[in-house]
Amino acid sequence: MGSGNSTQQFGGKASGVQEADVSSGDGGAGRPAVSAESGNVGPEENVLASFVANYIVDGRPLEGRLYLTDQRLVFKPSHVGGQVALSTGWPDIASADVEPRGSGAPRRRLRVTTVSGQVGLFVVWRPAKAASAIEAARLGLDLPMG
Repeated sequence: MGSGNSTQQFGGKASGVQEADVSSGDGGAGRPAVSAESGNVGPEENVLASFVANYIVDGRPLEGRLYLTDQRLVFKPSHVGGQVALSTGWPDIASADVEPRGSGAPRRRLRVTTVSGQVGLFVVWRPAKAASAIEAARLGLDLPMG
């Protein structure tokens, strides 16, 4: 899983959270990396929605894009210089909601929790909308509009 690059995960190794080496185009588990241009990530996987996002790693933002596909949640950094993307299948995500302000955070953040209890925090525009979209995607429902 990984190619020696620094690992950016929900707090470390987690079952279901896979590294995806962006520099080689590997989307993890043999899947191609997300392509915003085509909207497809694999022959049977489609991008349902995407959000400009900062993934919070050790209290610092990693700029990139959060993709919701019909099979998984993917974070792809904007600047790939040695960074690793996240790829987590919907069965491995327990919930998505909004982290309240506090703990020195000036903004509300999107909080994604895995079934193993690990938490990923993302700064996105309209975190409640992003959380609703993730919840719908992981449950196999139509994504909310607007």
